[in-house]
Amino acid sequence: MARKRKKLQGLGYESTEYWNRLLAQEGMTLDQGLDPRLVYGGGGTDMETLDASRRVGGRKLPHKPHE
Repeated sequence: MARKRKKLQGLGYESTEYWNRLLAQEGMTLDQGLDPRLVYGGGGTDMETLDASRRVGGRKLPHKPHE
Protein backbone atom coordinates (compact mmCIF):
# COMPACT_ATOMS: atom_id res chain seq x y z
CA MET A 1 0.00 0.00 0.00
CA ALA A 2 1.28 3.47 -0.85
CA ARG A 3 2.56 5.69 1.94
CA LYS A 4 -0.14 8.27 1.40
CA ARG A 5 -2.91 5.70 1.64
CA LYS A 6 -2.10 4.18 5.04
CA LYS A 7 -4.64 6.51 6.67
CA LEU A 8 -7.31 5.24 4.26
CA GLN A 9 -6.75 1.57 5.02
CA GLY A 10 -10.18 0.94 6.58
CA LEU A 11 -12.14 2.41 3.67
CA GLY A 12 -13.18 0.58 0.52
CA TYR A 13 -11.20 1.53 -2.59
CA GLU A 14 -14.38 2.14 -4.61
CA SER A 15 -16.14 4.21 -1.95
CA THR A 16 -16.79 7.92 -2.33
CA GLU A 17 -15.42 8.57 1.16
CA TYR A 18 -12.07 7.01 0.22
CA TRP A 19 -11.62 9.29 -2.78
CA ASN A 20 -12.87 12.40 -0.96
CA ARG A 21 -10.30 11.86 1.80
CA LEU A 22 -7.50 11.07 -0.65
CA LEU A 23 -8.18 14.23 -2.66
CA ALA A 24 -8.45 16.28 0.54
CA GLN A 25 -5.01 15.01 1.61
CA GLU A 26 -3.60 16.22 -1.71
CA GLY A 27 -5.34 19.59 -1.40
CA MET A 28 -7.80 18.93 -4.21
CA THR A 29 -11.56 18.48 -4.45
CA LEU A 30 -13.91 16.50 -6.69
CA ASP A 31 -14.87 19.79 -8.34
CA GLN A 32 -11.25 20.49 -9.33
CA GLY A 33 -11.83 19.62 -13.00
CA LEU A 34 -15.18 21.32 -13.43
CA ASP A 35 -15.13 24.25 -15.78
CA PRO A 36 -18.06 25.66 -17.77
CA ARG A 37 -15.90 25.51 -20.92
CA LEU A 38 -15.34 21.75 -20.61
CA VAL A 39 -17.84 19.33 -22.10
CA TYR A 40 -17.87 15.63 -21.34
CA GLY A 41 -17.70 13.74 -24.62
CA GLY A 42 -17.97 10.19 -23.37
CA GLY A 43 -15.66 7.20 -23.46
CA GLY A 44 -13.03 6.25 -26.00
CA THR A 45 -15.51 4.75 -28.45
CA ASP A 46 -17.63 7.89 -28.35
CA MET A 47 -14.58 10.05 -28.96
CA GLU A 48 -13.58 7.95 -31.99
CA THR A 49 -17.09 8.30 -33.41
CA LEU A 50 -17.06 12.07 -32.88
CA ASP A 51 -13.63 12.35 -34.49
CA ALA A 52 -14.69 10.26 -37.49
CA SER A 53 -17.83 12.34 -38.03
CA ARG A 54 -15.79 15.54 -37.89
CA ARG A 55 -13.57 14.50 -40.77
CA VAL A 56 -14.78 15.02 -44.30
CA GLY A 57 -14.53 11.76 -46.16
CA GLY A 58 -13.71 11.57 -49.79
CA ARG A 59 -13.06 8.86 -52.32
CA LYS A 60 -9.39 8.09 -52.68
CA LEU A 61 -8.27 7.10 -56.14
CA PRO A 62 -5.37 4.70 -56.57
CA HIS A 63 -2.08 6.29 -57.56
CA LYS A 64 -0.96 5.84 -61.12
CA PRO A 65 2.24 3.80 -61.34
CA HIS A 66 5.28 5.68 -62.55
CA GLU A 67 6.54 4.54 -65.95
